[in-house]
Amino acid sequence: MGSLVVFAVGTITMALECLFDVVGIGLAVLVFVVLGNPSAGGVFPLPLLPPFWRAIGAWLPNGAGTSATRSIAYLGATRLTMPLLVLAVWAVVGVVVSLLAVHSRARGGRPMVAPPERG
Repeated sequence: MGSLVVFAVGTITMALECLFDVVGIGLAVLVFVVLGNPSAGGVFPLPLLPPFWRAIGAWLPNGAGTSATRSIAYLGATRLTMPLLVLAVWAVVGVVVSLLAVHSRARGGRPMVAPPERG
């Protein structure tokens, strides 16, 4: 489960970096750390979270991973469909956006700088 969460977050981070360069990493931190961690429901169960955090928690990889892990550990791996689907969608979107962003650039990425000539 941990690998799937890391893969989903990593692919989206890569996609944001491909689209927005270094600013994309900051956007990923904003989404996954600033919004994802408080809304994951790890420390407090979802019913005790404020409405905003409760609404977004299940749709972010942090919350989906927490729900899936809790389900595996305590509920006999029941109710895994939605968290796994959320993680899979984030992962697939990240891979597709990364590939499209790299493909749309000339020569598949950032322009290369010629090394300085030695003379």
